[in-house]
Amino acid sequence: MRYRDAGVARDYDQLRQTGWVRRRREAMMRRLLARGLAGLAPGSLVLDVPCGTGRITPWLAARGLRVIGADLSRDMLGEAQAKVAGVRGCLGLLVGDAAQLPFADQSLDAALLVRFLHLVEDAERVPLFRELSRVVRGRVLLHVGLQAWTAKRLLRRVRGVPLKPVKVQWKPLLAQLEEGGLRVERVHRKLPFASTSVVVVCRPAHSVQGA
Repeated sequence: MRYRDAGVARDYDQLRQTGWVRRRREAMMRRLLARGLAGLAPGSLVLDVPCGTGRITPWLAARGLRVIGADLSRDMLGEAQAKVAGVRGCLGLLVGDAAQLPFADQSLDAALLVRFLHLVEDAERVPLFRELSRVVRGRVLLHVGLQAWTAKRLLRRVRGVPLKPVKVQWKPLLAQLEEGGLRVERVHRKLPFASTSVVVVCRPAHSVQGA
């Protein structure tokens, strides 16, 4: 995976923060995540996976949460370490696979997957969701870009221009979440029916049944 490359790790933050549009998208993403985290008690134990260069990890800690960051890339974690060092609430970073987490059953209050799902093949999503359902007792937040018939896509379709492939489609995602033991509780987006960047809030089936 290209995000495990050392060069990509060094340049990742700069690429994400370059330009007014990208900075605005970043701010909107954080607002959506904040809505998804609303009601989570201070001191709740949260997993940021994959945490990448640690853009979100200290932001979560600043909200009064106890945060653990995990990523497969040691280079990404190296970049993240500078951001989380000395930050109250950041419990540490670890090398870890989101589909094979080193946590006990129902030991986490929440987990966040930000800008990651489009990199996961369909066949790998259900095992990933099952693992999240196993370790989380509260909620799972997924920040994803969904396929939508925006004006630009409609115009390309009318003109006969091939559409760029979009990996995350809503109906297949719902089925994958269901099979993986996660139930969608709510979806946060900037504009109803118009925004393709969304935060999906799920709960493990065992949490729903025990409610």
